[in-house]
Amino acid sequence: MKKLAVVLIACTLFVACDKIEGPIKETLTDLGDVDTTVTLQRALLEEYTGHKCGNCPELGSEKIAELDALFGSKLVTVSVHAGSFATFSPTASKYNYDFTTPTSIALYNKYGVQANPEGCVSRTLSGGKLVLGSGAWATAISAVLTQEPAQRIDIKNTFNEANKQLTVDVTVKYLKAGAADDNLTVYLVEDSIINWQKDYRLTNEDIPNFVHRHVLRGAVTPTFGDPLSTTAPAVGAIIKKSYTYTLKDGYVPKHCSVVAFVNNSGTDNVLQVAEKHIQ
Repeated sequence: MKKLAVVLIACTLFVACDKIEGPIKETLTDLGDVDTTVTLQRALLEEYTGHKCGNCPELGSEKIAELDALFGSKLVTVSVHAGSFATFSPTASKYNYDFTTPTSIALYNKYGVQANPEGCVSRTLSGGKLVLGSGAWATAISAVLTQEPAQRIDIKNTFNEANKQLTVDVTVKYLKAGAADDNLTVYLVEDSIINWQKDYRLTNEDIPNFVHRHVLRGAVTPTFGDPLSTTAPAVGAIIKKSYTYTLKDGYVPKHCSVVAFVNNSGTDNVLQVAEKHIQ
């Protein structure tokens, strides 16, 4: 069920994926705008990956760790498992886990991903390309972060342990005039999933206890977003939306977060993004 409330008010007003020896550590950072006086521009990196991609630990996971260190809370990452490197066999002894979702497959197909790891940075062209190799991610992220924020996104998550129902309340405030075709997209992401991963650098390429980070678990809204308004939001407009989502068995709530972003359905560009734990 989705509850919708829109209020328009005019006013003047990246830790490397690695093998682990001990317990999983909580490493996510809330990326909502908790400071009421400052709104940061953030970039969304959607990394396309797969557990059978032997280049992905070095060129994907480790690259994201470098970017996390470089950009800190200004970078939000979602790892999208889809394509030939994400295939699985439920009865096999290895690679028997399904990381894919209808959302990840839809994204992979829409953007025409040809190899892993590749990624989109705020779904914005960089050097004339939308889907980029990992060597181009830092430049694209830097370009996005030079922009003045057009929106402020605040997320409030309420999780019911008994029935695993998550209620997501999102408030979007327009700092610049918006467009009638702006959407709000909300995804569920899970961190620290321990499972198989191939790494071509190793003599034994198959790692049984790899830490998969930022894994896209599903879309709380439709995959490509929910319209924010039927008219172009003015500067100062505040739009509130509420959604419910039930976590599947096996998801670890303390490792899950909500990623919410404003994307324009005409250009596909992601204008602003925020992330917040569900617990």
